[in-house]
Amino acid sequence: MNIKSFFGKLWQSTRRNPFSKIVALIFALLLWNYVMSATDVMRRLTFSDMNVILSGESVLNRNDLALTENPLSDLEDVAVEINILSRDMDRVSRDNIIVRLEVGNILEAGEAEIKLSAQSNLGGVTIQSITPATATVQVEPRISRSVLVEAAAVGAPEENYWYSTPNSDPRSVQVSGPQSIVETVAKARAEASLTGVTEEYRMPLRFKLMDAMERVIPTDQLEINIEAVTVLFNAAPQREYDLSALPLYIGQPAEGYRVKSATIQPQSILLAARQPTLDALPGTAAQLALFNPVDIAGMENTLTSRLRLSLPDGVFNSSAPEVYITIEIEKDES
Repeated sequence: MNIKSFFGKLWQSTRRNPFSKIVALIFALLLWNYVMSATDVMRRLTFSDMNVILSGESVLNRNDLALTENPLSDLEDVAVEINILSRDMDRVSRDNIIVRLEVGNILEAGEAEIKLSAQSNLGGVTIQSITPATATVQVEPRISRSVLVEAAAVGAPEENYWYSTPNSDPRSVQVSGPQSIVETVAKARAEASLTGVTEEYRMPLRFKLMDAMERVIPTDQLEINIEAVTVLFNAAPQREYDLSALPLYIGQPAEGYRVKSATIQPQSILLAARQPTLDALPGTAAQLALFNPVDIAGMENTLTSRLRLSLPDGVFNSSAPEVYITIEIEKDES
């Protein structure tokens, strides 16, 4: 019996027997599955816009080197081409592929061309290519500097309140990074708002690094030993006192001389204290007896004297740091 007659009889039998049709269909499906498994082919896939991980920067820093900028910012639309068996295609995705830029092997400053690498955590995947294949990085010596902190008070102060000069704790921060950037850092500036402050202020605040032209320096490639400093200053209510009407001198100049003028600068001062203390102060400067008049007995020449104010406990001069009296003496020509 030849093959043609065999399949002809088989076909005739199948036509007459529905059960045979079902068996033939199952047999065909099993045969197809076997053929596909035995003849699985390698497929090529491309994943674009891949994320890249920067590795080895800590090793670079330990070698006293630093990147001047983040090389990943220039890596756009990184594509990875892989080979994979067709039966595994439904299991692979961009999440199974890791792309790295390794800078830990750089040993000297300058420009370096670094190859990108990729790997998959899925078995059966072969990396065929990465586009772009390399990235250019700029490397400089890594240095460290101590930078002073400038604590500044900003915003609108409360009316009739005095504020001391702000200070910071600590007074300096340590900045490390590429030499060309670290050398431009002139100071660290922390700003405290005066708005609503009516008592002692003590607050941890973040700071900005500034250059000599008061421009903010980006810190992406810098390492700073702390993230914030504590800014502190005092606040107290204050009251103005007029000094212009106070007696400025006692006695008379030498015979044949007279007082041409007597002036005080400034003509008013501001006194600050805690509210209960300030409320208890007399209403006028004369009642406070802030200073003793200058004794000009027997004098022939003009004099200027710096006064030492006598202030009650807990009260301080919050305006002019010094007060001066000038007594102008001249010959009496009358």
